[in-house]
Amino acid sequence: MSDFWYYAEGSETVGPIDLAALAQALKSMARPGDVLVWQEGYKDWIEAGAVPALSHLLVRPPRRRTGSS
Repeated sequence: MSDFWYYAEGSETVGPIDLAALAQALKSMARPGDVLVWQEGYKDWIEAGAVPALSHLLVRPPRRRTGSS
């Protein structure tokens, strides 16, 4: 399997990029776990959240509440 990744942004394919660059790109997206990714050896595109190498990189803390509860 290759160390290079591709991801879908709208109707465009972005890549090849390494895992660190992919993780950085995904962190800037509203729903990173839903972004389709692919690398050599994959049969088809898959959601980033379903990729073990990526899923732990996509964890975000819950939204903070402002004001009194």
